[in-house]
Amino acid sequence: MTTPYSGLESRAFWKGHDWRDLYRPKFPIPSDLPIATAGSCFGQRIAGELRRNGFAVMDVEPATLAALPVRYFDGRDNNWMQTPKFTGYL
Repeated sequence: MTTPYSGLESRAFWKGHDWRDLYRPKFPIPSDLPIATAGSCFGQRIAGELRRNGFAVMDVEPATLAALPVRYFDGRDNNWMQTPKFTGYL
């Protein structure tokens, strides 16, 4: 009887496998290639690990950018000169 696991190489299974062989990059990433991460804690952690491993990580979320005022426009009703009445979902 065949299963979806029949014919898979040994690295497809957790038990009894060398962990160092689990990840095989599809292409190399040059360490001088600028990389940007964005988002919450996950993006910050990834950026930290990339920096720690010698990659060129760009800071695309500086504090000065985050401190700028945000303006909302009412594009839903095609009223671009007015602030929407309700912005709780933005």
